Amino acid sequence: ARASAADGAGDVLMMQDDGARRRGTPAGAASTVAGAPGTPAAGLLGGVHGLAVSASGTVFVADRGAHRLARLDRDGPLAGVAGSAVAAGTGRVDAPGAAARFNGPGGVAVAPSGAVYVADTDNHVIRRVGPDGAVSTLAGAAAAQGSVDGVGVEARFTRPHAIALDPAGMLYVVDDTPCALRSVTPAGVVSTQRRTDGGCFADDAPAASLTAQAAATGADCAVYVAYSERIGRRDARGRWSLVAQPGYLEHLAAGRGETRYAASVHGGVVLRIGPGGGVSELAGMPGSGQAPPADGFGAAARFAVIGGLAGDAQERVLVSDANRLRRIGPDGAVTTVLGRAATVGVRPGPAARASLHRPAGLAVAGDGTVYGADAAAHLVLRALLPPCSPASR
Repeated sequence: ARASAADGAGDVLMMQDDGARRRGTPAGAASTVAGAPGTPAAGLLGGVHGLAVSASGTVFVADRGAHRLARLDRDGPLAGVAGSAVAAGTGRVDAPGAAARFNGPGGVAVAPSGAVYVADTDNHVIRRVGPDGAVSTLAGAAAAQGSVDGVGVEARFTRPHAIALDPAGMLYVVDDTPCALRSVTPAGVVSTQRRTDGGCFADDAPAASLTAQAAATGADCAVYVAYSERIGRRDARGRWSLVAQPGYLEHLAAGRGETRYAASVHGGVVLRIGPGGGVSELAGMPGSGQAPPADGFGAAARFAVIGGLAGDAQERVLVSDANRLRRIGPDGAVTTVLGRAATVGVRPGPAARASLHRPAGLAVAGDGTVYGADAAAHLVLRALLPPCSPASR
């Protein structure tokens, strides 16, 4: 699982691994609105890796299994934007719409202009998809991996898999280059952002070679990067600092203002990173990873392996783990908002009867809707969450 998103009306949309898109009401009821459980058929979803939500609420899906970029409007069907959902549809071709070709696309980000950036992982390039669906290569060269700074085709990446866009239009790319964060300007100029001594931001001396899992930006243009068990911060002036060492991380998310959140996938804790980099434990207990999920306040709550993380405009955090969607309030109160213990599988209906399979990565759109993805996904779920969390189930 890698990504999901939410908008401001209170809807939640999640990709799951049984082939359908589902929606929930403000009371928490869920229904299947697209897809077919267990059916990764042509035209449906092959294996979602990344999601991003535009300012208008459109969801863009990097469908790694089908090698294409798809879109999902609030009340419309899933539609292809670029690339082809057919077996012979892989490659690296810059062209409009379905004539374009990707190879295992991963992370995705949407610019205010409507342009969509895609980390084309197995092609080792960064692609740009215009509002008209025309695909171009912003930086890198297909099948020519490496770690080289330069402009456009002169640059090299090694399996770029996560991207984040800051308010100034700078794109930050996480690839397999050790101890580094790559940046790309709108003109395709690639630079490597790293400590001057080559260290991985763990201490004052060069550390073992670590590759990054995730990055998150915010209104202050600082960038947070998850390197193995560490969180590094690069401020707007280019200064690096170690923020925390909370255990293995795979998820970073931006909250309201300058607040960020981090999830230790197997460490059982969600962290809040305040302005300037101060870190506090919001919920869960370090070292309790893979414990049976349990609602509660702060350290009393328990998380299984965390698949997704997102912050909303009300300073709440959404977490997907096991077969549930959890919500953490600003006070650290954790409640289950969708899914039930001992019930695995997709089942539509009111919140009291609805169940989930493997909800994964999360993101929140401007109106509060939540979207999610599963790495083996063939299903999209959009749910309207109640304004207050129900009691734990």
